[in-house]
Order: sequence, then C-alpha cells, then structure tokens
Amino acid sequence: RLWVGLEFSGLICQMDARELCRKPELPGSDGCLYRSIGYDDFKQKFGVNLQAFPRPIATHPHGFCFDEDKHTDGPTAHIWFTGKLTNTVGRLRLSDGAVEHFELPTLGAVPIYVELGCDRNIWGTCLDSNKIFRVTQGESPLVTEVP
Repeated sequence: RLWVGLEFSGLICQMDARELCRKPELPGSDGCLYRSIGYDDFKQKFGVNLQAFPRPIATHPHGFCFDEDKHTDGPTAHIWFTGKLTNTVGRLRLSDGAVEHFELPTLGAVPIYVELGCDRNIWGTCLDSNKIFRVTQGESPLVTEVP
C-alpha cells in the first residue's frame, strides 16, 4: 500500500503500488521517466479539511505517519498528519474516515513532519516556530511544545 497526501486538495489517499508499477513510463522534458497518475487511480480518498462555515478550510496535509499499531486495516488504525496551513495536527481514523484536529499552542508554527516516537506518542517539527511538538495518543490527545 502506498499513501500520498494531496496538499492542495486536502486529501490523504491510498494507492496500490503494484498497480502503479504496471502503468507505462512516459519520458519527461528533463529526460527522466514518469508514470501518469489520475484521480481514479486512488483506492481510498479521505478529506481532511477543517469543517467550517460557510466552507471547509484546506489544511494542506503535509507529513503523516501511522499510529502505534502500524496497521492500516484494523478498527483502531489511524493516520496522523500535519495541517500545514491551519496550525494543527490531525488524526484520521481509517475504519470510518472520521477526522479530528488538534491545534498547536504557537500561532503560525507551520507543522511539517510527524513520526511515531519510541514512547508511543506522536512527535513533530514546526517550520516557522522552530519547535518540536508532542501529541499524546488516546481518547483525548494533548499537544505540547518543546522549546
């Protein structure tokens, strides 16, 4: 399974890597070979924008990681992602597509990358605030920053 984030669409999508490898390679103007991917090539698509009135706010999901069980097909499987433009860290439950957003304490921090830590919490870095953050897992995650 291959997971990709489509920042400007506000989507996290799953592809079948084997199917992608079967697509023909096309030469680019730079001499490299590319494979063309269409919207229909995604097996699953999850919208992760913030629901707001009068329309959703694009989070621009950037970095993402899997939660502690590292499986993508169990009832408790989650993908954690950064909301680069909304100053949030999000949690996507794969079983039903439910999305939760958790705000970072520093306004304009621009969270970029997240990873599961050895303590089983989610750790990440922020581009503009130059800080590291931690999100505890569980029913009520707590976001803290490390100066």
